[in-house]
Amino acid sequence: MFRTVLKRLSSDSPFRYGLKRAVSPHIYEKDFGRDVLYFANPCRLNDEALRVLEDVNITARPKAFWEIFAKRTNESIHLLSGSQIHNILRAFDNLDEQRPLLAGICRVVCEDIANRGNLSERFDNISLAIKSLRIIERNSFTVPITVVERFIAYFADRTYQLESQEPTKDLIQCLAHIAKGHESEVQKLLYKKLFLKWHHLCGGLPSGELPIDINIEDLVSLVGVSHT
Repeated sequence: MFRTVLKRLSSDSPFRYGLKRAVSPHIYEKDFGRDVLYFANPCRLNDEALRVLEDVNITARPKAFWEIFAKRTNESIHLLSGSQIHNILRAFDNLDEQRPLLAGICRVVCEDIANRGNLSERFDNISLAIKSLRIIERNSFTVPITVVERFIAYFADRTYQLESQEPTKDLIQCLAHIAKGHESEVQKLLYKKLFLKWHHLCGGLPSGELPIDINIEDLVSLVGVSHT
């Protein structure tokens, strides 16, 4: 009963005019998107994202599904956890035709991050933050400087969570793309920590004295990732 009432009260559900309103003949039989159409709570959005990632026939989902999925995500962005945001970004990133919608979600995510004082409230794991930032960086024209600063401060406090070379390389490559021409004391501290972390992951500390200033070009050369 409660579920039926919620269906009818939803502003853009096919049931918004009441159960007697004519809708698509097969709306009741559609398995995908049902919870996204009816509800916008984080758990259901995340569950739908996971179903998309597991769906081998992802292109069968209609344009309207993706549009409503994106709309629900944008309106609920302040409620979503870091892992939920990451799963939704991955779901849209899997389909080239949905790049414009994904770019819109990335902009909303950036706006939310810019308004947060501490990214730890959003991401409890550095690897999750790196993967999300890489999707945002690939699908945004530019990442706002405020967002870059938020991520740099977050990464500088959590380099201890980097436990292997791969996420460290991913972070350095991402920083090479979004932090060009931007230097701050926190950023210099992050670069120095990444320099030491990479040598530690490779089996030892660097020989000789630690350079006073380490820039992104030094890190790119050190780990052998692309700077373009």
